[in-house]
Amino acid sequence: MVSDSNRVPMGPLFTPFCTLEHLHRAWRVVRRSLRQTAWPELSDELAEFDRHPIAHLQQLQAELQRGTFRFGPRRAYVKRKSGGSRRGVTVPGVVDRVVQRALLGVIQTRDARLRTHLGALVEVLDCPTSFAGNVGRGVPEAIAVVGQTLRSTGRLAATSDVKDFFPHIQIGRAHV
Repeated sequence: MVSDSNRVPMGPLFTPFCTLEHLHRAWRVVRRSLRQTAWPELSDELAEFDRHPIAHLQQLQAELQRGTFRFGPRRAYVKRKSGGSRRGVTVPGVVDRVVQRALLGVIQTRDARLRTHLGALVEVLDCPTSFAGNVGRGVPEAIAVVGQTLRSTGRLAATSDVKDFFPHIQIGRAHV
């Protein structure tokens, strides 16, 4: 739904998305994940945001509420895969990551009233084999489900991009 008077998106999911508390929670997650970035541009952007986080979050909140927020340009590079082929990678800026994380937080809400507005997305997120982006469900939980399935059925067909997309995971420790 969009307000006719000033064309600002509104709705039961948009309101909690734009609270300063929710944006701050998203910022803390983004800041923690970016502390070890090797990208100087992202490090600089992070440091600038970190100097006045509340002011930046208030500005972001105002842009979201006015409907004027636009995602910024992404940095791009080509990554060589283990087999020698290449793939393109795009990297969003700090503010874009905060918005993405805040959106994920709303999508993952456990508030029953808000979940009614998510429609079929709730079923997808609650699927027992949905791991990516779900709180408390990640690579270790996915590996445990694969192991349990193998032990109980003796067969399984699966593919994974863990090696290419998650190079920080110690593959030798990921035993089924």
